[in-house]
Amino acid sequence: MASADALVDDVDNERTLFQIFASVTAWAALASTRQSTTSAAAAAKTLRFATCLDRLDRGMNFDPTSLDLKRLFRDPDMFDSSDDWRSAGFKLIRASEEHIVVAKHKSADGYLFKKYMNKISLREQLEKLTLRFEGARKLSAIIKERRLQHIIVPHKYLHELPARFSSHNTPSYVLIVERLSILDKKTSEHKHRRIDEDALRELCLVFFKCRGLDFTAKNAPFTKKGKIAFIDTQYLDYQEPSEKQKYLKYANKYLSGDRLRLAEKLWTRLGGKD
Repeated sequence: MASADALVDDVDNERTLFQIFASVTAWAALASTRQSTTSAAAAAKTLRFATCLDRLDRGMNFDPTSLDLKRLFRDPDMFDSSDDWRSAGFKLIRASEEHIVVAKHKSADGYLFKKYMNKISLREQLEKLTLRFEGARKLSAIIKERRLQHIIVPHKYLHELPARFSSHNTPSYVLIVERLSILDKKTSEHKHRRIDEDALRELCLVFFKCRGLDFTAKNAPFTKKGKIAFIDTQYLDYQEPSEKQKYLKYANKYLSGDRLRLAEKLWTRLGGKD
């Protein structure tokens, strides 16, 4: 396993031309949504191209286009409330009338669906879903480039819904996510407290490069295969006032003794500041 010094070397420069191009197109779509509602249609076309590139990059193991999405999403009113989601045949994993809904469907084994309620404007939805999609892409690139063995991020795919879901020339999207076999919060917390040295080194690197990630057992649970899964990638690039303080908040909550001292040392070696 590579040392902490080796892990940090050239991490900013190791992106393929394909990954850079796909990332630029996705962020171009996001920038367009911030400019005006009338530009949302053009942004959607750019975003569709980015998702096609992403599908080629990840291979065919995760293929949302193989699902009967037209049958799953037929009525725009299904996003009005949690009850409407259930009436459409979905089982809700997490739901809030003001925030995002996470749901699954018996005909789509291995997939989750994330969508905001209709109370949220489609322009805002597209911006937030794009952040989640692109955050997963960025983290996946780091995992591949650094050949990390203990960190995983689920594949994500932005699917544009039919025109009847649109409003004011703004398309509606649903985020389709690879469903991982994750452990419950209590079990994940137990495993975080007993994290091995190699996994801690990788975790430190990931946080150093993606400082907006949520390092809690809820949003970074362990999988049944023993990997740490980052399932919430919306705020990947968000900068906390004190990154070290946030990092050490994780360390102090879950670690002690030698592991805590190693966590502090790793942060310093990577160049982290107070």
